[in-house]
Amino acid sequence: MRKLMVCVLGAIALTMSACSSGNTSGTADNLNGTWRDQDMVATITTNHIEIQMGNEGGSALYWVGTFPQGSDHIVSVADKKALEGAILGSVDDTKLFTYNGHRIMFQQSLMGVTRTLHLKKEA
Repeated sequence: MRKLMVCVLGAIALTMSACSSGNTSGTADNLNGTWRDQDMVATITTNHIEIQMGNEGGSALYWVGTFPQGSDHIVSVADKKALEGAILGSVDDTKLFTYNGHRIMFQQSLMGVTRTLHLKKEA
């Protein structure tokens, strides 16, 4: 019986250790890199995000702001000076980014239409 209990407790400990070895909240410790969704490309560096709209033929600035990491809900504060000349730039003061799994989601509003984008990190 004691041997069985040791095996069961060992299996529980291994299972708990495997579950806690990753980040269970869905929050990444480091989101730095290039992220894409359709016609959007986001570049994230320490505490900074810049999002360009477009493709290989051309692009336009959509968002630039802070990007404090460490949570799965990131409130970015716009760099209004950088956005003031951006024709397609967001007029929002802040933008909420949500990290879930391997995607970063945010709302984009342009010309009266709002959509949710799902950025995926490039390898």
